[in-house]
Formats: sequence, structure tokens, C-alpha cells
Amino acid sequence: MATDPRVIFGWRLSPYLRKPEHVPDVLTTIFGCQPQSALREVVEALDTWAINYGSARRHRPSTKLPATELRDLQSFGRPFLNIWEEIGPALLYSEIITRAMILMTPPDERRRRDFEVPTNPGPALKNLLPVLKWLSDPNNYNAASFQPTNSHKSHKSLERAFLWEPLLQLMKKHGVKPGQHGSFCRAIKSLHSALGINPPNEVAVRRTVHDLNKAPEGAQPLSEQQKHPSA
Repeated sequence: MATDPRVIFGWRLSPYLRKPEHVPDVLTTIFGCQPQSALREVVEALDTWAINYGSARRHRPSTKLPATELRDLQSFGRPFLNIWEEIGPALLYSEIITRAMILMTPPDERRRRDFEVPTNPGPALKNLLPVLKWLSDPNNYNAASFQPTNSHKSHKSLERAFLWEPLLQLMKKHGVKPGQHGSFCRAIKSLHSALGINPPNEVAVRRTVHDLNKAPEGAQPLSEQQKHPSA
């Protein structure tokens, strides 16, 4: 019976690791000979990082952090909600709004349109306003959109935050140093290949190793794996 390449040390890899044949090279090049239990822990961690990284890429905002826009929405929404609660339900109940939508539509288009009865926006807006206030904090917005903590200040790449730094921290936990069993940059290339993403910038990878090595003991940042639940 053929071995399933998506199962490594008993752990079934998620679809985020699109080319699982590269995972063994990551294990060998970085961790060398380790007990199977330790290598399974590494495989599970790699899979979790891949999921978090994929989620971060999928939810990454297409524009700059919208803190100002969110505050504007909140400041606009509060007076609108106050006015709506005072006069909206009495003057603009659903039948009137639906009838207005029909009358606004040219007669020859009415048969082709589905006039859905609108719901009362009051309760939804009341729930939305505190959310907008919470999201206007950049770190809260980053957390909700699966982005690295303080990324609006550090401009840290997703690859560094979700892949390279957690891997270096796991290596430290197992007493493994970069280059001990093989080229760290080669291992990172294999990890990128497993994810099906572009090769890493080797200068940026070396910078990450340098930054974490010079950090005071106990002062290294938590990995994004520890800050974000998997999506």
C-alpha cells in the first residue's frame, strides 16, 4: 500500500501545505536526528504556521490600516442610530420602504427585480458601533484580520512573522542552532516550496536570525502562532 505523502509522523497535513514532499527536507536540514515525538511536534507546528500564514494572506487588508475611516463610521453611525430610534420605526416601517423601492424602479424593470423587504437597521447598527470602536485600535484590527501584532509599526512581513520567527523559536526550544544540521536558508526555501509560495529573500531571512540572536534572553517576541487561533 502506498504511503500517503500528506501524513507525516501520524499527522495529516492541511491543504495549506500544498507540496508536502518538501516537508521532510525542512525536518532533516534543521532538526537532524530527533526522537519521533519531537519531529511530530515540529510537523504539527509547521502545519499550524501554514494555516495561520494562509489565513493572514487571505484576510490581509487591501489598503492601509483604516483606523480613521472606522472612527468616521462610528461617529456617523451614532447620530444616525439616535435619529432612527426616535422616528425611523414609526415613519419608515418595512412596507413603506419596500413600496418606495418599487415606485423608484422604472415599470419595465420591476418584473425582473426581487424587492427584498429590508430589515430594521437599528439593532444591527447598535451591535456594530462598539465593534467599530474596538476595531479602530490598530492592534485589535490586526488581530481580527489575522495580521501580525504591531505590523502597522514594524512593517514585518507575513513570512517573517508567521514562519521564520516561530521556526527559530522552536529550534531554540529543541536546542538547535541555525546551520547546525544544514543551511537554514535552504530549509526556509523548502518551507516556502511546501507552501507553494515564492522563494524567500535570503537577506531578510539572515536579518531575522540576527535580530532574534541579539534579543535579550526572555525578550524575544511571541510567535504569531501563539497570538492567533488557526482559521
